[in-house]
Amino acid sequence: MKVEEFDKSAELLSKIIGFYEDMNKSLLNAAEIGAFIDNISVSKDVLPDLKKLVPPTIYSKYASYFTSFEQILTLSGEVSFLSNNKNDIAGAFGVAANCIKEFRESVLDEKQMFLWLSESKLDLAEEGKKVLQIGESDLLEKWFSYYAPHLERYVYPKPESAEETEAILSDIDGDCFRCALIPDLTEFSDVVSGQVKKLEAHIENPKAIYFKGRIGAPDLSEEIVIDEEFCKNGPLVTVVMTSYNHDEYVGRAIESVLNQTYKNIEFLVTDDASPDNSVEVIKKYESRITKVWYFKENRGGTPCLEFLYDEAKGAFVASLDCDDYWDENKIYLQVKYMTEHPDCDVCLTGFRFENAEGVELNRIIAPNRTGAEWIHYMYNHGNIFSNSSWMLKSEIAKDHKLKYGYCMRQVPDLFKWVYYCEEMTVYVIPIVLTSHFYFSGGEKINVSVSNPENDRRALLEVANAWRDFFEKVNDDIFQEAFREDFIRKEACTEEEYLCEKYFLMLNYDNSILQHNALQFYAKFFQKIRNCILEKYNYRPEDYWKDEMEKGVLGLVKALNITKKE
Repeated sequence: MKVEEFDKSAELLSKIIGFYEDMNKSLLNAAEIGAFIDNISVSKDVLPDLKKLVPPTIYSKYASYFTSFEQILTLSGEVSFLSNNKNDIAGAFGVAANCIKEFRESVLDEKQMFLWLSESKLDLAEEGKKVLQIGESDLLEKWFSYYAPHLERYVYPKPESAEETEAILSDIDGDCFRCALIPDLTEFSDVVSGQVKKLEAHIENPKAIYFKGRIGAPDLSEEIVIDEEFCKNGPLVTVVMTSYNHDEYVGRAIESVLNQTYKNIEFLVTDDASPDNSVEVIKKYESRITKVWYFKENRGGTPCLEFLYDEAKGAFVASLDCDDYWDENKIYLQVKYMTEHPDCDVCLTGFRFENAEGVELNRIIAPNRTGAEWIHYMYNHGNIFSNSSWMLKSEIAKDHKLKYGYCMRQVPDLFKWVYYCEEMTVYVIPIVLTSHFYFSGGEKINVSVSNPENDRRALLEVANAWRDFFEKVNDDIFQEAFREDFIRKEACTEEEYLCEKYFLMLNYDNSILQHNALQFYAKFFQKIRNCILEKYNYRPEDYWKDEMEKGVLGLVKALNITKKE
């Protein structure tokens, strides 16, 4: 989300308004109608784009009109219809132009609110802070999901009377909010503005109430107070970095470690026989790095990391990929949290994706969940953590014993997190403190990028590792993570859990995992044969059908692959 996007939308809407107003005037004054047929076609073609440019709740007010308008334009493709109804059609263009003017105003209103939110730094407010929202807003839905999922948002519908406003104030009595957002005050100013003083009593900073078009925002971020003594004498943190073939970026990564506000750091680096100039870059910083190993033969990323883990002397270990980098307070905030919360085994941060030009492509701030909730999320959506954002207790890093997918190339991180969420306490600091590099092209293509080879490998590795998970996971974690997806919500026996695992895999959108499910069924058939028949009404005939419709044979059928004669 960028300011430029609002400006671009407003500019495009202005062009459509101008075009429609010209059509209105030209049709009213036209003597020859045939020349307008092409413009009628263009007018119709812009309608799908119009819907994309406008906030959905605003567009919905006029959706029925634009549906009718599109039908009129379709009929107007015939010269006779256009000629006989030119005044009405001209009027329709005028009405459409006026509607789009309101659309443009709504986009500019959203821009103003976005600027206020950016200026306020509300996304950097402390986790769990409450935010009051009165009235609907598409922008706020997106903004909180993208920038601030860690905040608690209380949303009330637009009040239509003083009584409804009083009801909101009564409901929030006793609560204290970081700010209040009222995105469309002008429509109900009479029933809200008179209650502003009462509303201010519930806001930490009375100036932190956003009204439509309000300019100037207070700083709502959480102040980061650096404890200099803790930075010098807090627990030793070992930062490990494996370098390979990223000479353009490894210097930036190293500097982001050296510039941390937390100073009690042991910095260990390996270069894994890089064929580029990575070694020369690292040597420029060698005197400021605790120790560097230059390997003559390539060992691979995982063996290099395990080597560094074994060398680590810190109470905590943090890892940074050589093409990523950190905010200066990243280590400080993590070690501070883990020291104050000794039950925390793994601490991560929010992160952003950047391209080779340093442009932010996306950011992810994951709201904290239980381990079981994380596992369920990752099963349905994939990995949501950055490998460069974590900090672990040292004994966990040195253990090297991952439960699932140890030999994978494409998605080992996903199943590392599945294991950690199953066995340990995981916490995410809801601030973007890690920048994750995402690029493709040329000879240097990182493993994160989507391409045919990486995508095929990921499909296979995900399928095999999830089957491994379902065979090994303990029943308590399994039922806590997946009960909402159970066919039989009351399932509680070992046999029922095996049946539920089978159906979870069988219905997953991955033909290889479906194939693994069929193998899982065969493996445990003797144990589940009575249960799956009696409690799930799943017969051998159903299995035989699924053999042909799902998994590898289902894929073969979909691709219409037949045996060569």
